[in-house]
Amino acid sequence: MSKIASSPVDLQSCYRAIPSVQELTQHSAFQSYPIAPHYLTEIIREEIESLRQSISAGGKITAETVPDILISKIEARLASLFTPSLKRTINATGIILHTNMGRAPLAPAALQSIAETIDHYNNL
Repeated sequence: MSKIASSPVDLQSCYRAIPSVQELTQHSAFQSYPIAPHYLTEIIREEIESLRQSISAGGKITAETVPDILISKIEARLASLFTPSLKRTINATGIILHTNMGRAPLAPAALQSIAETIDHYNNL
C-alpha cells in the first residue's frame, strides 16, 4: 500500500508522476473524441493544474495513482462535452396553453414535409 503524499519528498514524487501534455494528447483513451488538438491540449493543461492544486492542498493522492486520476478526469470532461444535453420532455401544460411551433409537437405530415424540404437546397 502506498503512502499518501504528505512530506516534501512525497509531494515531489507526485508532481514528477504527472505525465507530459504531449504524452496525454496521444493517449488512446482520448482518440475516440472528435476534438481539435488545441482544445484537447487546453483541457489537459487545465486538468493538470487542477491536479497540482489538489496535490499541494494535501489531497489523498499517491504518485502511483496520479496518471490514472488525471486520465479519468480528462476522460470525464471530454465525455461531458460530447454527451448530448437535449432530452425528450413532456410539455403537459404548454401544448394546451401555447400552440405556437416552438411548443406544440408537429404532426407526422408536417415532419414529412420538413424532411423533404431540408433534404435539398431551400430558401430558408
